Amino acid sequence: MDDLIAVGDSFDIQFVWQLPDGDYLRAVFSAEVLDIIEAAQKYFVRLTAFRAGRQESADGKHTRSRDERSTEYWPLVLDLVDRRVTLAWETADGRPLHMRLMTLTGEHDFFRRYNMTEEEMNQLALEKLAIRFEKLQGTAANDPVTD
Repeated sequence: MDDLIAVGDSFDIQFVWQLPDGDYLRAVFSAEVLDIIEAAQKYFVRLTAFRAGRQESADGKHTRSRDERSTEYWPLVLDLVDRRVTLAWETADGRPLHMRLMTLTGEHDFFRRYNMTEEEMNQLALEKLAIRFEKLQGTAANDPVTD
């Protein structure tokens, strides 16, 4: 672990997502260390500010102008301010962290899991149980051996 980073310190983190059209979104946030999870070698951080961002072509040779930027995804990037996430210690070195687009759209809970209310967590748990139950019901219906 880098002994120079402690609870209360901040560092910049760069996230990168590839869009369906091949372009890349790059976004830099300030991250404040809220806790250090030694066993997992992770920081628990809050993204305190959006610092910079750009959208570039798939080959990285062209930066998109304001008019060419995705109107669908940039608002989602800006909504990440104040989100709490866990980050591996290595992320503090400034290298970009390539993310699946599902993390930005909310289909994956990376940016949501530590930001849900108790009611939202309970609803999510119920949804997961319902999916498991449906799978079990489907398995039982297809089982030729019945009571």
